[in-house]
Amino acid sequence: MRSDPHLTPRLVLFPGLAADARLFEPQRRAFPQLDVPPWLMPLADERLESYAKRMAAQIEPDDRPLFLGGVSFGAIVALEAARHLPAAGVFLVGGGLSYRMITWPFRWMCHAAPLVPLPVVPWLLKLFPIGLDVIEDLTDEQKQLYVRMSRESPPAMIRWGAHAMTRWEFDGPLPAPLRVIHGHDDRIVRPRQLQIDRTVPGGRHLISLSHPDAVNAFLAEKMRVAMAVRSPTM
Repeated sequence: MRSDPHLTPRLVLFPGLAADARLFEPQRRAFPQLDVPPWLMPLADERLESYAKRMAAQIEPDDRPLFLGGVSFGAIVALEAARHLPAAGVFLVGGGLSYRMITWPFRWMCHAAPLVPLPVVPWLLKLFPIGLDVIEDLTDEQKQLYVRMSRESPPAMIRWGAHAMTRWEFDGPLPAPLRVIHGHDDRIVRPRQLQIDRTVPGGRHLISLSHPDAVNAFLAEKMRVAMAVRSPTM
């Protein structure tokens, strides 16, 4: 791919719920110009469609082809944000097209989120390491990072995001070509009736963290293919 800045793709990724830009440090090593917009605080009873539109407003389009993507909750935001941006493609990393793809008991937990008083959320997060051991296969360093991010996330954001997902289903049409990579052993999202482009053997939900080489190679390959289609002379 030529070094012309107008032909170099721009990659914007949204992290999962209770996470921030640190989740994508393994991706930043492969894509130094990676952009991870900071989460905005949600408005009262805001729906994901409106929230994603506000997130999209933070991204100023330029002449570079824009690719959006996200992990889990961030995949939802990426897909909805693409309605408001000239995206050349959208990457779902452990994401789906409906809250119905969330497995039980996680869906039940999301439904119960509005009933949890905000002061209780930090206390519940103290149990997070136990949950990670059950649903993920992370190194101690990776687990410590995610626990640290979750405990530094605003409780109101976590509670709102969990509940907001239970009211979301993508109603189409796709605003941009969709590319999906998913962990084979994902215990949180089961993307039924969704065409998966790449399955990561042994991968669970947080594959951007646990299997960064596979995710980075997928992103690079799909952007390269999309760019070649846009400009066959590259």
